[in-house]
Amino acid sequence: MEKDFFQDKLKKLVQQRNTLLVPLVALSLAVIFLSAALKNKEERVVIIPTTGVSFWVEKSHCSPEYLRSFGLYLSNLLFSKDKNSASFKNSELLFHIHPQKKHRFQKVLEEEIMRMEKEDLSFAFEIESIELHEKKQLFSCTGTQKTYLPKGDGASSQLERIRYTLSFQMEGGKLFLTHFQKDLL
Repeated sequence: MEKDFFQDKLKKLVQQRNTLLVPLVALSLAVIFLSAALKNKEERVVIIPTTGVSFWVEKSHCSPEYLRSFGLYLSNLLFSKDKNSASFKNSELLFHIHPQKKHRFQKVLEEEIMRMEKEDLSFAFEIESIELHEKKQLFSCTGTQKTYLPKGDGASSQLERIRYTLSFQMEGGKLFLTHFQKDLL
């Protein structure tokens, strides 16, 4: 009798073990799969400003909203200057230049300051349209470049339709400017 009682209990335990073995194997496979997926995942930082839209930044990618905001900020620093603000804007701009390109940009910006002081120039770029190329990390803005020239007693200005294209590179969660191109329209 005791033998039958224990055999019955043993059969129930084996049945319970077999019933729980299937979910156990499924959960184990899920943990292995998720661990492998997590290994290739980059950290994403979501930035929610007090005004405007939120954006995210990963090690090698950023949201289109961030690319747009950053492109507009650097466009203002690059293309709208006068001789009084040029030094400040250029020093701010150099923080956002890729380290490998910084020396070349610095040389070009210093030449621009010398030209602006020598000829007493001012530039204002009015953006009319923006294009984003998210995968290539390109920001293009089209607009009117106004160049203010002093002439004797009065001042004059030149208007040009221009498209500027800024190329970016994301490294370590920071977006760097690597190149910009000017196209006359």
